[in-house]
Amino acid sequence: MRHDDLATLAAECCRLGFASIDRYGAEEREALRAFLPDVRTVIVVAHHVTHSLEWVWFASPAEPLGETCPADLHARLTAERICHRLDVEGHAGVLLPYPGACGVMFKTLATRTGLGQLGDSFLFMNADWGPWIHLRVVLTDAHVEFEPPVVREVCN
Repeated sequence: MRHDDLATLAAECCRLGFASIDRYGAEEREALRAFLPDVRTVIVVAHHVTHSLEWVWFASPAEPLGETCPADLHARLTAERICHRLDVEGHAGVLLPYPGACGVMFKTLATRTGLGQLGDSFLFMNADWGPWIHLRVVLTDAHVEFEPPVVREVCN
């Protein structure tokens, strides 16, 4: 499967980052394999937040922890479309839980995909969007072909 097959599922306000499980340390691999033992590829959905209201949390009884925000609704919808496409292609796709603790930090997973880097304040920074970004993570057993990430300097 090629990354382009999945990139078409993301809106213009989103980017997808891809990394092989081999790019992560032993502790991260172990934590990720707790969700999907045969994980081969980490897919990070990055939604560009364009207004602070996208980060306003509100009660939602349908959500596992009873609340959500527009940025997460949008990023999760994109991630769910990716999981569906993976399923149609015969692969597992697991959306990591959020909000709440799942044992991995999305921003550290995202750094390996080339979507950005951690700044001095430990905020995840994207070269184009700065810290205005919301992340979701999908794990898959599919081998997704992608170009090696190009890491652009965000913070000096």
